[in-house]
Amino acid sequence: MLGAEGAILGPVVKWGVGSGGNGLGKRLLRRPLPQPPTTNHSPPPYTRAMRQAIGIVAAMVWVIAPRHIDDRAAPIERAAINDNRTPAGTLRDGVLTVDLEVREVDWRPDADDAPGLVVRAFAERGKRASIPGPLIRVPEGTTVVARVTNPMSHGTLVVRGLSTRGSPSVPDTLQVAAGATREVRFAAGAAGTYYYSGQILGGISSDTLSTPDAELHGAFVVDARGSRHANDRVLVIGLWTRTARVGGLVARGDLLRFTINGKSWPHTERLTYSVGDTVRYRVINASIAVHPMHLHGFYFDVNTRGDGTVDSTFGGATSVPRVVTERTAPGRTFSMTWIPERTGNWLFHCHDNFHVLRNAPLDGSALPPEHLAHVTNHAVDMMGGLVMGIEVRGRREGLVSQAGESARRQLRLVAQPDSGGSDAEPAYGYVLHEGTKTLPASAPLLPGPTIVLERGKPVSITVVNHLREPTAVHWHGIELESYYDGVADYSGGGAHIAKAIAPGDSFVARFTPPRSGTFMYHPHADETRQQQAGLSGTLLVVDSVSRFDPLHDKVVLLTVPRADANRDRVLINGSLAPDTLRLRVGERYRLRIVDVHTYRPSMIVRLVRDSTPVSWRALAKDGMDLPPDRATVRRAVQQLGNGETYDFELAPREPTELKLVVRSAVGALLAEMPVDVR
Repeated sequence: MLGAEGAILGPVVKWGVGSGGNGLGKRLLRRPLPQPPTTNHSPPPYTRAMRQAIGIVAAMVWVIAPRHIDDRAAPIERAAINDNRTPAGTLRDGVLTVDLEVREVDWRPDADDAPGLVVRAFAERGKRASIPGPLIRVPEGTTVVARVTNPMSHGTLVVRGLSTRGSPSVPDTLQVAAGATREVRFAAGAAGTYYYSGQILGGISSDTLSTPDAELHGAFVVDARGSRHANDRVLVIGLWTRTARVGGLVARGDLLRFTINGKSWPHTERLTYSVGDTVRYRVINASIAVHPMHLHGFYFDVNTRGDGTVDSTFGGATSVPRVVTERTAPGRTFSMTWIPERTGNWLFHCHDNFHVLRNAPLDGSALPPEHLAHVTNHAVDMMGGLVMGIEVRGRREGLVSQAGESARRQLRLVAQPDSGGSDAEPAYGYVLHEGTKTLPASAPLLPGPTIVLERGKPVSITVVNHLREPTAVHWHGIELESYYDGVADYSGGGAHIAKAIAPGDSFVARFTPPRSGTFMYHPHADETRQQQAGLSGTLLVVDSVSRFDPLHDKVVLLTVPRADANRDRVLINGSLAPDTLRLRVGERYRLRIVDVHTYRPSMIVRLVRDSTPVSWRALAKDGMDLPPDRATVRRAVQQLGNGETYDFELAPREPTELKLVVRSAVGALLAEMPVDVR
């Protein structure tokens, strides 16, 4: 089955269910929520973001708005927030015994004293229920004995994932009737990162479907023999949505929560490390959405990738991918390792902008538009969802040279209004100044100017804000000191925090790019609105600016259109009808594909003759040159996640007409650019 963006759902599929005869559908919210009006009109700007966020949700998911809770309803158990540090069950003589059951709980994904939701969660018998469910973590070679109880009065509990891992042929479904207990015994299987999930089936009414089981899942980790997992954190991504419909549309007043280990930013756990630590994460996407997970300031190694049943390990003859953004489809997992080399505050977050928006309150009150809100801290007040805050402590180490300003290359990047915008759909753009040179020379200001820097050469970029709202610029993929990273009201450390750039003010970013590659820059304050308005661009770092050859070095920048009327399209280099890319036979070209789109994490780019892909050679990912075993000639097809860059070499051998085609993962045409080879 395919979701709205074409991701294979596999075992993570959540079937639509009703109240199951237990009243859950009537008590989904822990505080009264006004019934949203039924409307076919477009929602106001602040709900547009939520509508597009749901756009990646699987088309087969059925949900409706919950009925109001009765204020006189009896209190129910408050779910614990599971940080996945403590394994469940009892491990003795190579056998883990764990006793699980399903309960209705009061879940608080925001602050502990904020409104909550009534959902189902897993619990160990005799212990508090938790979201995510209890962590099952065992050494390789362990036998697992799991007893699962379904205390519901109606509906069959279907559990997936409690079976031998690493073997896709092993039956993976356990069914437990209402009021019954089932026991299953199995070998844990191959080392890796997995998960289990559940769903109550039955009792669906003719007009009521809901998502009380959206958080009914937990991590299942099998450690390799003799392994140690200091600083090994398990991060489970979840998504609760109240009103997702076929096609991903939502109505006025719809709510959702993207969470990591049961909490939504800014209430997610804050992680602290020291310079030089080896940090390991196991990331489990138990949601029905695609998430390109991005780490600020550092590259990380992707050690494994899995689908919940089988985990593939990199290393040895297969090189380890090193990236700054890892796209994770529904039901997929990956493990990563990174070493913090510089102190300060950093983020690890989903790069789909609509998955990191601040959340509408669960009490039904509306959020004002971001640019009109009174904001004291942009990182806290304007972000939500899939964000983890990281603090690195220790001896100050940086990649910025101590060169004075006179030794630095001086650039000036001005954020300013562009022509053709409105209050609802603003038009903004960047203008780049260096000495007497200005790029672009005149409006329109799309695409954003390509900034070309030189590896190892210090630079100062003065960002000037000529907008009527605060802004900030994040230098995505660049290894730099935290203070210059560009997350408004968060980057830096201690009392030295970089504030948002107020209207009429400026900020000087200083860094020395340590490697050549393809990167990007974009706002990190009200980024959804400002990026759609036109604020984003490509940042290239080359070995020598004087030897940089733009005739053979081509940027393909993918961004979101300014107008909602064009939301089913994608801009290539700032245009719905991009200019023809003209190439010459027998010459070599570098194509740099940069995905700065805000809400399409599953676009597929093809370079085709007629409808058949030609060939190109992979060169780099996220600005990192690929090792020889990955720098291979392949079909010119690449799936992209937001915040990723890919470099390919193209060497046409004969005159021909080609097209660079961008489609959604389900085949919808989003953009195309003619390529003329002569």
